[in-house]
Amino acid sequence: MSFVGVIVLAFTCSVSSGQQPPEKTLGPTITDAFVHDTVTSLQSLIQKKYFDTSVIPRIEEALVAAEQQGAYANTKDIGDLAEKLNDTLDQASHDKHLYVGISELPGATPIQPMLSRAERARMENFGIKRAEVLDGNVGYLQITAFYRANEGSEVLETAMNFVSHTDALILDFRNNGGGSSDTAVQLLS
Repeated sequence: MSFVGVIVLAFTCSVSSGQQPPEKTLGPTITDAFVHDTVTSLQSLIQKKYFDTSVIPRIEEALVAAEQQGAYANTKDIGDLAEKLNDTLDQASHDKHLYVGISELPGATPIQPMLSRAERARMENFGIKRAEVLDGNVGYLQITAFYRANEGSEVLETAMNFVSHTDALILDFRNNGGGSSDTAVQLLS
């Protein structure tokens, strides 16, 4: 099975002394060094995590070429950079699951800029958003992500046990960003 490559570029914002920065200036300053570090990090993640190894060289070449040709130069903000990176990724891979997203992490500070993966997974209930039994004995599961099997698989198992005696089951993946194929297989089993 394949790992669905979803790459998130996270950034933090801090507000000092109660002063609010002007709109559209939140996030890191976009410098050539920041762009280069972002492209390098993105390449590394794709190399380690992307499921289709035959496409990886084409994606890496496209990212390097775009950076060298100045495609990311004069980027206004982090959102603009993400959009330009996504254009490159889409043209190189034709995979809508592979994208750069931006998330402002709640409570982030310059000292503790990012939540650990384990804490983020826990806060998202390991992708299980809703589990209930609807009228007519119909089970309903809303699953927003497929975390790795070693990350809260008991939450999926508990949710499945909860709806195990229903006559029908609705699996709601409308807001699912993908994730581990092993967990998707666990769900299907």
